[in-house]
Amino acid sequence: LPPPVRKDGRRGGTAGHPGPMLQLLYPAEASAAAVGRERYVRPPVIEALAETLGFPLWFSHFVLSRAGVDATRVPARALGREAGRWPVVVFSSGLLGCLEMYTQFGRELAAAGAIVVLVEHEDGSGSYAEDACTGEVLRPQPPPRNYSGSRRELIRWRRPFLRKRVEELRQVVDFVHQTAGGVPKSVARQGPGEDAGRGLLFDLMSLADPSAVILAGHSFGTASVLLALQQGLAGLVRGALLYDPWLAPVPDRAINAGVPVPYSIFLSGEWAGYSHEVARIRALGRRRKAAAVACVVGTRHQWISDATFWLPQFMLRHLRVLGPADRQLAHAATVQATRLALDELLSERPCRAVFRPTFRAWALGPVESSLTSNLAVLHPQLSLDLMPL
Repeated sequence: LPPPVRKDGRRGGTAGHPGPMLQLLYPAEASAAAVGRERYVRPPVIEALAETLGFPLWFSHFVLSRAGVDATRVPARALGREAGRWPVVVFSSGLLGCLEMYTQFGRELAAAGAIVVLVEHEDGSGSYAEDACTGEVLRPQPPPRNYSGSRRELIRWRRPFLRKRVEELRQVVDFVHQTAGGVPKSVARQGPGEDAGRGLLFDLMSLADPSAVILAGHSFGTASVLLALQQGLAGLVRGALLYDPWLAPVPDRAINAGVPVPYSIFLSGEWAGYSHEVARIRALGRRRKAAAVACVVGTRHQWISDATFWLPQFMLRHLRVLGPADRQLAHAATVQATRLALDELLSERPCRAVFRPTFRAWALGPVESSLTSNLAVLHPQLSLDLMPL
């Protein structure tokens, strides 16, 4: 993320420091010439993942080095939207995340018609990150000595991590609002080291709709999103998408204060079975009910991460990365539910879509919304039963 651009067109801001590393995914002109092509996973990240996950280095290179991503192309203008602009989804990763960990899920949201910003947090909770100011490689920080694992100690330990993440989310959202509608290319490309990629970034942000920013997060990322919203970002975003909310590191007073914007919750089958997490999710919804709560049965906590596609299904089930559900069907169900929730959050008038309850509901209690009047459970075999009315 470049240093902030002030209203007078000069670079700078509070200390003028660059923000965290971002991956941007967006609708592109398929017929346009490619600007460039990047590797799917950066080589240092492959080594970090091998160490973090306990895989042999040769195996990690074999799995991840050969994978590629689509060539970078010119962004497409949003047809049918005001001023041809796209909504923006800012995504906060979970523990042991990295820039590449949610690439496929981000691609799905971009294909639905959004600019997706994946944030690589520099708080020391991810598997890999580089400090934007010093270039220092940041690896997962172990718990303090004599850490007992109590919730009180967990909250105290994770407090500085969350403080850093909230700051980074604020930087990203501020950048979206500063650059949406366009920054002069003379400003976007000035300065040493500026390249075509930097210019493409500002060209892309000129197509962003600052009135349609959505914060999303997975696991620890949901705690980051919740606190960021409560600490000033609620007035700058339209809504939130929370995947397997891990609220244990969040103080009860923040949980009980609720989410200050419209939001939807999506749960893996594994997370839905943790009674302590379910209790906190219930508490989160007392102040403001979720627009929708959906559970994708037969899935594990990692179900929206790229890790679910790295190996054959039988191997991933042995490693407890995949649940019994077919990964393609579970992925399709999650993406389809997310698209409906996005439509609801971005619509001026409720779209009145419903999740048809074709599988036995796991009850969180009634959810009051135009999107659904009860808990939605998405069975992967029945993913096409999501019907807009």
